[in-house]
Amino acid sequence: MAAASLGFQHLNLHNASDVHDCFRTLGYDVAHPYAFEADELDALEFDEADRVNLRRVYLISRHQRHAVYLFEVNDLRAARLRGLAWHALQRGSALLIFTRDYRELLFVDPRLVGTANKSNVRVNKLKLVVGDATRHDLDTLNAIHAHKRTGAEIYQAQAEAFNLTTITRKFYDDYHRHYERARKLIRKHNPGVREFVDSDQTDKLHAFTQRLLGRLMFLYFLQRKGWLG
Repeated sequence: MAAASLGFQHLNLHNASDVHDCFRTLGYDVAHPYAFEADELDALEFDEADRVNLRRVYLISRHQRHAVYLFEVNDLRAARLRGLAWHALQRGSALLIFTRDYRELLFVDPRLVGTANKSNVRVNKLKLVVGDATRHDLDTLNAIHAHKRTGAEIYQAQAEAFNLTTITRKFYDDYHRHYERARKLIRKHNPGVREFVDSDQTDKLHAFTQRLLGRLMFLYFLQRKGWLG
């Protein structure tokens, strides 16, 4: 049987139990939902500024030296995220999830760059808007599955899935594939339009195809925002 993967229905994450179920589907050995809060948070020895920001912490999963944590916080600014990321990285590699109210969740791949202090923690982020998940959200989370992977392999998969260069390259590869297919179909279905058929008019076909794809992407953006009737 093929390993299970996420569908859009799994990204309706309205509480901690939903997040646990999401990672169970991704193949993680998921702990029972248990919230560290109040005195238990104090015992975890967070720095004061980080502790003030925290309401609850859940250990979603631990696999070898890789852990997944869910933080319910008051402040999602990068400086606050770096502080909590630094604390998590003292215990091994990690994937971190931050939320204020479960309307949005930040999935964070934390990396130490340079000397091991808070200012040298890089937080590569994926923002999931609950109820408005995108194909990119789904693909990124499926890419960090734990099926038949070691903890080190999961962390490496995170590095690739959250890397901006990789994401940008994938976008342009996908765009190029759609562009080439659209250009061929435009030429095929418009044999009477000389600018689309003649070999010496390829610049006009190119310009038309780019404009068409640009307008389709703009309409998609409007639709995602709910601005189209």
